[in-house]
Amino acid sequence: MIDQLEQLSFALSSISRDEAKRVADAVSNKVMDLVNPQVIKLYWIGEAQDGVLLTPMAFINNTQDDPPRPFQITPDHKGILPWVFQTRKPLWLENIKTKDLKQPMRNEAGGGEVPPDYLDMSPSSWLDSMMVVPLTIRGDIRGLLSVELGTSGRLKRPVLELLSRLARPLAALFWDADIYTYSEERTSNAVSQFLNGIGTFSFDDVLLEGEERSGFIARPFEPDFSEVERSVVSLLESKSIRARAYQPQGGRGYIIDDIQRQIRNSHFCIADLTGLNPNVMAEVGMMMVLKKNFLLLRRRGDRATVPFDLNQIPLYDYELRDGQDGLQVWNVPDNRFQPFGVVLDRFIERLPPETGFFAAREWMPRAD
Repeated sequence: MIDQLEQLSFALSSISRDEAKRVADAVSNKVMDLVNPQVIKLYWIGEAQDGVLLTPMAFINNTQDDPPRPFQITPDHKGILPWVFQTRKPLWLENIKTKDLKQPMRNEAGGGEVPPDYLDMSPSSWLDSMMVVPLTIRGDIRGLLSVELGTSGRLKRPVLELLSRLARPLAALFWDADIYTYSEERTSNAVSQFLNGIGTFSFDDVLLEGEERSGFIARPFEPDFSEVERSVVSLLESKSIRARAYQPQGGRGYIIDDIQRQIRNSHFCIADLTGLNPNVMAEVGMMMVLKKNFLLLRRRGDRATVPFDLNQIPLYDYELRDGQDGLQVWNVPDNRFQPFGVVLDRFIERLPPETGFFAAREWMPRAD
């Protein structure tokens, strides 16, 4: 079951929130069969006016208590679930009924103690043992998974390891559901903008150039980025790929039809997001609407916050060096720079057949 859940989280690119809840409910039922807790809860993060809001997405409640409710976490918020969220550490408490909750309590998950300020369990409650694991994705905590029992002694180290392993694919599924919901909400507006944007479109001779391999380059117009563009163009042309980059003409302004035409008739795109230049971001938006495969770059040291829409796409930090080194990009796994050509080759190899890139003929510069 765990392998199937992990494969499901890897295989899906989009899932609705209701479908993610169905998966979480099915997993919770299997955990219920194994551990027989009174309560299982899965909370997922949402936006709040102050701090974050954790909402129960899936739960089983076999007690007389009310169903779990959303609760807000602020920097000053105390409680056992906020403790897990704020520390990002798994929690395992035993014999809660017999403990003095005004004293620190040992966390069996990893040693250490939970301060009494966070022990918000009622002494008269049925609760006697519990485990809580964080749901993290890309190093960021997004939710919590907890099991709560009326007795102690049934929770063991293998149960903690099981919950921790289940937490990873569940976090991935609910993360995908967030993206699905966000994209669904924007679809209508995006389609309208796209239709308005191409309202004056007319076919042009450039359409015939789709028979040759080509890539579109989006970069800020400032002179500082000219050398980066030249380096990318030179690399593409060495691979028999025509490089397209929009060049603004004096007095003409930002010509959206020309850019759309060039992006549409390129097999893939490369965009320099340094500084989140508005023109470049507009071009990236066109790439997304036109479903183009694109490669994202930014100058190393740039601290502009990348929009949520692009967080799912690899972003390569670069440096432009003199001599033969040329354009270098930071390789995170190896913790070192590598030639941009290595990244570009890997990107091109993975282009889907439907892009038409591999069916197109190699580009050759024409004699004047």
